[in-house]
Amino acid sequence: MLEKSAAMDTGAQVPSRLYLYTDDVRQLHHYLQARGYAPGALGVADYGMEEFDILDPEGHRLSIGEKT
Repeated sequence: MLEKSAAMDTGAQVPSRLYLYTDDVRQLHHYLQARGYAPGALGVADYGMEEFDILDPEGHRLSIGEKT
């Protein structure tokens, strides 16, 4: 899923969001942490996805999730 942020029109730092699906969100979260990246906390959204966010070097938000 690719989303243009409404904040983009106001000049906010996070211009877009890309949602990526994975088969093992916890393993990917751990993998990123072990390599020195700073993913956000894992959580379960009200729409049934266990997910976390991480920013790419240009400030785009990557949301990574797995259906619970």
